[in-house]
Amino acid sequence: MALVIADGGEKYLHTILNEEWLKERDLTAPEIWDQLDNWFASSVILECKS
Repeated sequence: MALVIADGGEKYLHTILNEEWLKERDLTAPEIWDQLDNWFASSVILECKS
């Protein structure tokens, strides 16, 4: 069982939510975002029915 809880993202403002940080690491290439889209599109969400 896994529980995923999203936070507000404040901890990531200086890294993954920062355009310059992403560019410095060559993470703004369209191929990177296409791969992420594919991963998220193929993920499975299971619901717990009680």
